[in-house]
Parts: sequence; structure tokens; C-alpha cells
Amino acid sequence: MNNSSITNQPLKPKNLSENSEGSDFFRIDPKGLRGPLGSILLILLFVLAYAQAPLFTSNQNQYFLHGMARAGIGSLAQDWLVSTLDPTPVFSFLIYLIFSITHWKEIFYLLYAALMGVYLFSLLGILEHIFHLRASRGRFLLVVAALTALHSAALRFLLARGLGPSWIFLFDGGLAGQRLLGTVFQPSAFGVFLLLSIYLFLKGCRVWAVLSAILAATVHPTYLLSAGLLTAGYLLVVGLQERRWKQAAGLAALALVAVAPTVWYVYGSFAQAAQPEAAQMAAEARRILVEFRIPHHAQIKTWFDLSSVIKLGLVAAALVVIRKQRALFTVLLTVTLASAALTLAQWFTQDNTLALLFPWRPSALLVPLATTLLTGALAARLPQRWFAPGWVPAACLGTLLLLAVAGVLYSANDFRQKATAPDRAMLDWVAQNSSDEDIYLVPVKMENFRLETLRPVYVDFMSIPYAGPDVMTWYGRMLSTDRFFTEQSCQEVIDYVYDGNVTHMVIESARSFNCQYLTPLYEDDHYIVYNVNYRIKD
Repeated sequence: MNNSSITNQPLKPKNLSENSEGSDFFRIDPKGLRGPLGSILLILLFVLAYAQAPLFTSNQNQYFLHGMARAGIGSLAQDWLVSTLDPTPVFSFLIYLIFSITHWKEIFYLLYAALMGVYLFSLLGILEHIFHLRASRGRFLLVVAALTALHSAALRFLLARGLGPSWIFLFDGGLAGQRLLGTVFQPSAFGVFLLLSIYLFLKGCRVWAVLSAILAATVHPTYLLSAGLLTAGYLLVVGLQERRWKQAAGLAALALVAVAPTVWYVYGSFAQAAQPEAAQMAAEARRILVEFRIPHHAQIKTWFDLSSVIKLGLVAAALVVIRKQRALFTVLLTVTLASAALTLAQWFTQDNTLALLFPWRPSALLVPLATTLLTGALAARLPQRWFAPGWVPAACLGTLLLLAVAGVLYSANDFRQKATAPDRAMLDWVAQNSSDEDIYLVPVKMENFRLETLRPVYVDFMSIPYAGPDVMTWYGRMLSTDRFFTEQSCQEVIDYVYDGNVTHMVIESARSFNCQYLTPLYEDDHYIVYNVNYRIKD
């Protein structure tokens, strides 16, 4: 092999015979780890090194709500947000199903670990198809160790401390803070099936490749664009390159049928209404989402920075590296160019509808794949003599173990911070001393109150609806609550009783105030819980 370029055939390290390859995907070496046990060990080390945040963190406070309410957990079914349209009904059904079977919440850590396993399996499978790295134990372990390091909590910690929050997921996150893997189990994590889709396509499993991409979009509809672009790339390969027009037509028909329920739900539930008044409300709702709630995801001027340039550079470099791998290059180039064109269109038009389509979201797929391809290409070019010493595999495994330990310590610190957070004592008290009839007004940034106490709240900033009228209601509640905590008008307490049946309020101790309608029930150094003693007269 000429190591100076990538050929049309899968790359293999020099001086290695065909007989050194095993039939098992994760086979490392006859004298090393074997088959399923090797797979499980590598995935476990990757999962530990990546680390998970404790339940319930960040977006889980929104995406778990509908399912937990449907399962009858606490009194969450009384929450106003539960009455709004669910943006991720399939994921909510999964949450409902799990809580209906068991209240053992640790199962979500295991489910997320399984998705991480799909992620690693898919990346290594794509690499194996192109570079045949598993023929050398040392070379393969070096790639696994490198990928684990680039995804590790240890690296995220260093990047956050050294460069800032926008750099944390530099090698495995897409643009605008969107990524396949985060640190919690949520709908976006099912984007790993987009990676699996690519691997299946390269292996010739075309039907399963399309269905895998559709699965990601079914669980999280914001992947509809990514799944559609992937499928378009597949059709170009099958139709134009392979001249299999009937197969291409069949795949297209399969994709349309499989995605139809999700498209129907999204369009029917969240599309702009035809009436002028409704259309105006929908436009205002989109503006609120783009400019007020999620500018970090929806406004290019907000999220585009130097880290974005580096990520785009990784994608461009990966396309150069695989330019002679016709199938994979065609698919990735299709996704990249279409995503770039739509992103530029949004930049020039400043259209909020297009912004909420997140045309840059495919970068969440492209960036980690680019990082993986570049890592594999570099490893394939290294001389085989570098891997001859027996200590190389041991050093790679040692590195993996160290990264896993660092990840465990990182997670342990997250759990410790949550257990000692200023609101911990107050949340525990509410959970133990509240009733099913209680509805709380809380500070708008107290995103975890619902799921920690299993009690409904009037509004918070994190959890949002997406349909036009619901967004307007949410925004009005947000402005009202923010004004109340700033001005602390006793008269507004009555308004919350009428508008949201509020029975209790949580106020920071430093902001406590006297109001004839409020009776303190609990107080610590950080928060006071009040009972609202005003009641609506029949």
C-alpha cells in the first residue's frame, strides 16, 4: 500500500497477512481479548471515561416530564406543561413504559450506557470497513484509546478550564451546542443510530441503514433533516454510482413510509396555522424561541466562534482523507453540502422557521465521525514496527483504565455537588411534606424542582412547549414570574392563584418579604417555602 494516499480499497497496515484478521468485529488478537468479552470491556471503559451526570439534569427535566406524568408519578399530571403538545412522544412513551414497569431509576444509566455502546460500535465499525485496523492489536487499541481520550470527561474538564464552555465537546460535539452524546439520557442521544445507519450502509445492509436513520428521527424529530440527508446520500450511491435504480426506488419508498408518522405528527401538531391571526401568533412564538429561549441553538451569531471553525475544519479534513472511498465520501459530502447550504440560507434570510429546523444539526453527526476518520487515517499511516513492542497494547489498556478512573471521579464529583447543592434540603422537604393538590411558584431557573419533588410548577425557563399558543402562554408566565421575583408585589400572589391555581411559593431567603397572603412553612439558609393562604371564593 502507498501510505501517502487513501486508495479505493480498504486500507490495511503494512506487513500484515490476511490471516491475522478475525471474524468477530471486536476481535483484537488471538492472544488478547476475544469476541464479546473484549467488546464489553472496551465499551465499559469508554462509558466510564465519558461519564454521566446524575438524574435529573438539564434537558431531562423537560423530556422526562410527559412520560412520568402519564405513568402517574407524583402529581406531575397536574402540571400545565403536561397539557401542551409533546415534542417527543416516542421518547415520552419509553419513559412511561419504564416507570410503569419499575421505579428503579438507575435503569436510565444502563440505557444510556447501551447507547454509548452503539456509538462506539458504529464508529469502530466504520473505521474497520475503511482501514482494517483490527489486524494489528496495538494499532487497534491505539485507536480505541485515542477515541476514548477525545471523548473523555477528563478532556472536557481540561477544555472547560482552559478555553471555556463552548470548547467542551470540541471533538465529539456539533455546532450550536448540539451533539449525539451529551452527559444524560435524552432524545438526542438516539442520534447514535445515525452513525449506526452509516455503518450498516457500508456493510451492505441498505434497508436496515434507512430504518436506523428513521429510528433516530422518530425518537427525536429534530433529526428529520439529518436522517433525510443521509437517505439522500444513500440513494445517490445506490442509484447513480451503483446503477441500481430499482433498489434506490425501493429504499426511497421505505424511507417515506417509515418517516410518515413522525412527519404527520410534527406537521399536524406544530405547523403554522392557515388563519392570519394564528399565523401571526405562530411567527411570534418562533421569534420567542429563537431570540429568547434557545438563541444558543438557533442564532448563528450567538453560537458561531473559533471552536466552530475548528469543527468545520475537522469535517473538511475528513472529507479530503476519504475522498477516494466513494460511497462514504458521497454520503458525507451530501450531508455536508446540504447542511451548509441551508445554514447559509438561514444566515442571509434570518428566517426563524428555518432556524428552528436547525440546518446545522447534522454537524452533530459529522464532527465525531470526522474526528474518528482522522484518527483512523493517522493510525493506519503509522509504521507497523511502532506496534511491535509488547508494551504498546498494555500502554493503551493502561491509558483506557486511567481515563475510566478519571471519568468515575468526574461523575462522583457531579453526584456530590448535586447532593450538597443549596436547594437540596428544600427539595427534600417539599418532596416529603407536600400533597397532590399543591402547585408551586418557583424561581424560573430552578429547572429541577418538578422531577425532584414530583410536584407541578407554574413555569420555569428550561422546560418549554413548542406549539404557538402554548409558547405565548409560557412566555407570559415567564415574564410575570420574573417580574414578581424582582418587584415582589403582594397583589400578584392573587393573580397566580387565579391563573395557575398556585398553592405554594419558593423564594430565596435573601428575597423574603411580608405578604398577608403568604405563610412561611419551611426556611433554611437559602430558601423559604410559603403557603398561599388566599383561596378563590365560589
